Amino acid sequence: MFKADIEGATVLKRIQFNFLILLLIATSMSNISASFSLVSKIKESVGKDKENKSQKTIDLKWVDLKNNTQKTLKNQWNMNLNAELIETSWLGSTYKEVPYTEVEFTNLRNMKINKEMIKLKEDHIQKEKEKSNKVEEEENELLDDFLNAEDDEEEASEDEKKIKAKKEAEENKKYLANFEERKMRRKIMLSLFIPQSRAVLTQAFFVQTKNLDLYCIDIRTGITVWVSHIVGAIESVPFETEKAIYILAGGRAFVLDKRSGFVLYNSLFDRAVYPLLFGRNKDVYAVTYKNKLILWDLVDHYEKWNRRLWDECSEGVVGDENGLLISLRTGSLKFYDLEGNFKWEFLNKAILTDKIYYEKKRNLLIQKIAKEKSEAREEDRRPDISKLKKFTDAVNKAEANISRLGHATRGQYDVRPIIDNGQIFISSTDYNVYSLNRYSGTINWNFNCGSKLRTVPHANSKMVWQLDVKGNLFGIDREKGVQKLKIPSVEKVYGTTNELAYYKDFRGRFIVESESRKSQLTLANNYTPIVNAELKIVLCLDKKNGSIHQYRLVGK
Repeated sequence: MFKADIEGATVLKRIQFNFLILLLIATSMSNISASFSLVSKIKESVGKDKENKSQKTIDLKWVDLKNNTQKTLKNQWNMNLNAELIETSWLGSTYKEVPYTEVEFTNLRNMKINKEMIKLKEDHIQKEKEKSNKVEEEENELLDDFLNAEDDEEEASEDEKKIKAKKEAEENKKYLANFEERKMRRKIMLSLFIPQSRAVLTQAFFVQTKNLDLYCIDIRTGITVWVSHIVGAIESVPFETEKAIYILAGGRAFVLDKRSGFVLYNSLFDRAVYPLLFGRNKDVYAVTYKNKLILWDLVDHYEKWNRRLWDECSEGVVGDENGLLISLRTGSLKFYDLEGNFKWEFLNKAILTDKIYYEKKRNLLIQKIAKEKSEAREEDRRPDISKLKKFTDAVNKAEANISRLGHATRGQYDVRPIIDNGQIFISSTDYNVYSLNRYSGTINWNFNCGSKLRTVPHANSKMVWQLDVKGNLFGIDREKGVQKLKIPSVEKVYGTTNELAYYKDFRGRFIVESESRKSQLTLANNYTPIVNAELKIVLCLDKKNGSIHQYRLVGK
């Protein structure tokens, strides 16, 4: 009976064990099927993503309007930032890491090792000299050399200099006799750090989303170099230096590291300023809406100095390492050095000629008044009151005309100047675009476009492009100021080179035109183009959807 119970128990255990195995097999099969279903879902999602990408990739038609030929521009890359884009976007530069080649790496390592070895040898020689108690003698010799420096320079010949140099070299060899060069070189190699890559300057595109994230994108590859969060919408195209970007957003000045996008400085102005800033190290120059030029400290957040401008500014400060340029709406262009000292002023042609005329007239009348008074004194009589009153009224009228020029509607600067290779270019409502000397403010040339100018000129190495209010785009020789090309019906200019102009005409077409050819790119209505004319790259921005598409133009 006892044996039969034991056998029944073992059979029951075996049945339970087999049931557990079957259960495990069933669960594993269900997991496998579930995993297969998951893989199939992933494949479906990947397929959908591919379909979406293929739908987003849109090729452009490039039509040559003169030869009636057509090309297709393929989409090089596209990206979606998943947020609406704001208006301010610009082309600039950033740094990317490029790995060294084997030859470059070995050359860099050897160069650094040799530099360290030279330093160690110099230190060793100095120590050996101190041990041999020659320091005092050297100081006396240096003192004698200093006192008789001029005589030695005149009397010492080249042969004597060579002999002296040989003696010094022989002495240094003696001091280096106990210098263990191999041991020191091994130490340097173990402790020396050599980076595997170097930072190279590259062209970039900057755009900010409604989430206030600023993206720095490599314009050639579409790779996001860095993303930085800026508290506030960027108001204007910022000022860039070799290593930093100076941005105005939400009444604050931000200084960003160009390589990483890290915010170096962040300072809130105590008053409203114009959008254009100029930065230098830890300071920023700005113009307030109360017509004052200020220097603002970004670390301690205070105003270092201010200069009153007396007239309304057009856009802000434009500057470089030599000084600051400020264009005023009254037709005056003022230049200050970086310490805030006034250097020169340029008045445009319309106001300048009128001002000279009225000033000459006023000075002549003042001379006539003085002459009448002196003649009356000599003749021992009273001056003619009616004559003096006539001259005085004329002087007051001339001064009123001079003051009226400050509120003239013609001859104003509505846009900022540009500084390019030692030349200043500025357009005015007196129909002229001016080329000025960078250091004196004198006119190199002026070109009359025939109507008012309210856009910033585009300067290249050989050409200056200027758009007037009637839609005429003028290509002007940079050196002579002579018209080379005129393009009618232009609404907006996107980029220029010495030969080409990228613009939108009044019919909404995107045109690329030169002297010999004219081509049209068919862009969608929701696309906003950004052009890098030198690289022949067109970026198309869909600001509502936050997508960016890059196209490269082929050919001349």
